[in-house]
Amino acid sequence: MTPHDTRSSQAECDSPTQLELFVSASSVDIDPPSFLRADLVGNLNSPEPLPEDKRLTGERHAQALLMWIHRFGWLSSRMVAALIFPTASQSWPLARRLLKKLLGDKLILVRALPQGGDVYLLSVKGARLLNEAMGAKATSGQGQTITSPLHRACGNWHLISQVQAGLHIFTEHEIASGRAPFRTLNGKQFDGLVIHDGGLITAIEIENSWKNRSRRQAVCDIATHHLGRDTMTRLGVDASGNELHLARMTIVATSMDALRSMAATFQESYRNRTASESCLASVDVCVLPVSPSLVPGESVAGNLWWTVMQPLSVY
Repeated sequence: MTPHDTRSSQAECDSPTQLELFVSASSVDIDPPSFLRADLVGNLNSPEPLPEDKRLTGERHAQALLMWIHRFGWLSSRMVAALIFPTASQSWPLARRLLKKLLGDKLILVRALPQGGDVYLLSVKGARLLNEAMGAKATSGQGQTITSPLHRACGNWHLISQVQAGLHIFTEHEIASGRAPFRTLNGKQFDGLVIHDGGLITAIEIENSWKNRSRRQAVCDIATHHLGRDTMTRLGVDASGNELHLARMTIVATSMDALRSMAATFQESYRNRTASESCLASVDVCVLPVSPSLVPGESVAGNLWWTVMQPLSVY
């Protein structure tokens, strides 16, 4: 053995092992074998978890998808991916595989959009299955007219983000179908509702194109009459009988131009002293671009008063 080998061997003998280092750094009362048995081996009496039945998982995904289509009216494959497989790394391929199976089982229908892309609706068979399984009172989307798909897609995507955040929602389709706690407020039908703790509601207004002055003013009037006041407007009750009150509004626009025209109407109302600061602070804004094939871009969110008007000293 060379001197070098001797020194190396001696150093290895003098160096504490990883177990010795752990024991020296731990309480002297800890018995290492017991510690290993408790933390590494675990409780040997605990039953080993059984893998979930893939068939049952597939049935659960199919039922959830039918229910979401029933609630939204129609969905794109990317929307299905976001709702059914939100955390999966291959969510879109999984969604397309599920949609293909349900199409093969004739539970859903597919409809091509003029701008490109497909959307999926309930079939008669799918609605019947959903009704038998969950009593949903669903109907087929066979005769459903798809108007303003960009407008609806923008609303769908915003509401899906709220679902992913763990909040309860009512979709535009549910509101129009009379399945929400209320249908209109002062003649205005919202494009979605988000339900927060305590029965507080955020009303959703979608802007995907320029609106004329009277239509913009109608949205502004709802806000000035019902937001930022000492007493919130009662809108109805939920399924459990709890009261629901209008607390906020969110304006979601597909472009900055669409949002700019709406903000100008609120700005004018503020200058005319018909919209208060507390009212404007109760209105959130969001720009959510959506492509012609209904694919969402990156969203940018803020508050009408604190983000848009107050920094610009709009008085």
